[in-house]
Amino acid sequence: MNTVLKRNVPSDMPEMTAIVGEYYLPAAADDKMLIIVNASAAGTITIVKGDAKWGAKDDLDIVFEAAGSKALAVESARYVITKGDNRGKIKITGNGSVGCVVLP
Repeated sequence: MNTVLKRNVPSDMPEMTAIVGEYYLPAAADDKMLIIVNASAAGTITIVKGDAKWGAKDDLDIVFEAAGSKALAVESARYVITKGDNRGKIKITGNGSVGCVVLP
């Protein structure tokens, strides 16, 4: 679930959701998403390219040399799913956990 920030109002960090194989993160507007990923060991967590005509050419691999956390801002239009049951979501694969902060 995404944590939506309001200007000048403190907020809790996002709840981290386990990625067990795959997880579908609700997308937010471009330049507003700060995705946080955690890995408990070395490995790769992948943000899968979207299916829109403006989607990314390739998946985005987040490589961990060891356990740790990384934060990244993505252009959601490049990774969002536009059709089917997961429309409006971003597919993330791997093993770890993910959370999202939506900026005002």
